[in-house]
Order: sequence, then C-alpha cells, then structure tokens
Amino acid sequence: MHALLLLGILALAFHIQLVKAQPKKIFVDNDNTSGPWDGTPEHPYQNITSALGYASTGDTIYVRAGTYYERIVVSKSVSLIGENRDTTIVDGNRTGTVVRLQTSNVNLTNFTIRNAGTKWGPPPGTGYPDSCVFGNYVTHINFENDTFTGAAVCVAFIYSSHVSLS
Repeated sequence: MHALLLLGILALAFHIQLVKAQPKKIFVDNDNTSGPWDGTPEHPYQNITSALGYASTGDTIYVRAGTYYERIVVSKSVSLIGENRDTTIVDGNRTGTVVRLQTSNVNLTNFTIRNAGTKWGPPPGTGYPDSCVFGNYVTHINFENDTFTGAAVCVAFIYSSHVSLS
C-alpha cells in the first residue's frame, strides 16, 4: 500500500512543470525625480542602480536619455539599452570604475560611459586601475554603439573571453 502511494506521488512530481518567469522590460529615466518608481514606462526608476536591483536574469533595462552620475555594478545577466549613445551618459564623476561587470552574458548598447577615477597603475596587491568598464572572469559580453571616454583605461577585462565591441 505504501509503495503504491509512493509511486503515485513520484508520478505526480514528474508531471509538475516549473513555471519560468518571462523576462521583463524595465525602464529608467532620471527625470522621474518625485516617483513613484516601479520600472514601468509610466513610472521608471530614477537611476540604473535601482533598476539593476530589481532586475532578474534575462531582463532588458531601457535607459532614457540623460546623464546618470553613478557607478554601476552588473551582477545579473541583463541587457542595458540606452536611448541614444550621444545623450544617454553614465558618468563616474572621476571616482573609481564606472561600470563593473561581475557576471557573464551582458549586453550594453547605445551609451556614453565616461569619467572614471584617476587610479592608473595597480601597486602590488591593490587591485586594478580605474576604468570606464571593467570585467574579471566574465564571458559573452557585448558592447554595441557605445562611447568610452575620460579615463586612463577605458575598457579592461582580466581572465575573460568572448568580449565583443562594435
């Protein structure tokens, strides 16, 4: 009797399918200063960091034109798409690395990334130089129609592969 019950439970378990969440479209606009902020086109997040905090793997983050004074850390496989390369700007305000990639499978399109910090050479044991974009042990990173400026090192990848700049 117990064996039949166990077989029935196992058979049911194999027929249950996990529902995978569909990738979301998340919006960012630094002109939305008073909120609310929920990432929809009507109520976009005010900064890229907030959008990344609410994003899941596979999501696309659309960033409207503006200058975003922030340093961002990308730790999820997402696509970041700026409205226009010349008017969608991520500015590091001369402090550290502007975009740090900590995961693989990231797309960055239509941005100007500028004004990294001024730390040039890494004294032994102190890390890497400041840069517009930095990735360490990442793969399948795609940049398309981006501009990098205002840094001693604009793009730096260590122990990484399949990095495409076009």
